[in-house]
Amino acid sequence: CEVVSEHIEGDHTLFVGKVVDLRFEDKDPLLFFGGKYRQLAELKSVEA
Repeated sequence: CEVVSEHIEGDHTLFVGKVVDLRFEDKDPLLFFGGKYRQLAELKSVEA
């Protein structure tokens, strides 16, 4: 990515980028949330 603009938001800096190149692989996506790497899973149906 190429940085297009920067915005100061409180104590954070928001970067807006432009994708200039990408690669696609048929693998599970990388997900980082709550300080840990996670996996996506199908939601299971439950009866109410």
